[in-house]
Amino acid sequence: MMNLHDYVKRHYMAGDYQEQASAYRENDKNVLSDYELGYQQATYDHEKGRTFRIYPYRVILLLNKISGGRLFEIVEFIRGYQDKKHDKHYF
Repeated sequence: MMNLHDYVKRHYMAGDYQEQASAYRENDKNVLSDYELGYQQATYDHEKGRTFRIYPYRVILLLNKISGGRLFEIVEFIRGYQDKKHDKHYF
């Protein structure tokens, strides 16, 4: 998994994905942060009557620290999801 991450990062830093990234941004003007995506997912789950998902937040935090921040996007998604999940409007 780390080899894949390093491969993508190496190509990203070399600018190999620049054309695709700008095309993506043009097509999707409403780009949300990872936190907002997690918050939005929790809202969707609640509105559809689904049970909230359980994410191993503390484990992901530890793995993020060990990996030097490589799981930051996942941490932010879970944080957004949990913030919405624990929103006082749902109690």
